[in-house]
Amino acid sequence: MPAICVEAQHRLGRTLRSLYERTVDGQPIPLDQVDLLLRLRHRERELQRQR
Repeated sequence: MPAICVEAQHRLGRTLRSLYERTVDGQPIPLDQVDLLLRLRHRERELQRQR
């Protein structure tokens, strides 16, 4: 995949963020995603302790 310029990256990011805010942002996080986030956080802490 070819690289895109910084301006295109910013425009794409703004567009995606705007779409997300209008569709998903106001909804609660599903419990399965909360569990995933907790597992990721625990893994991060384990990795930090190993350093």
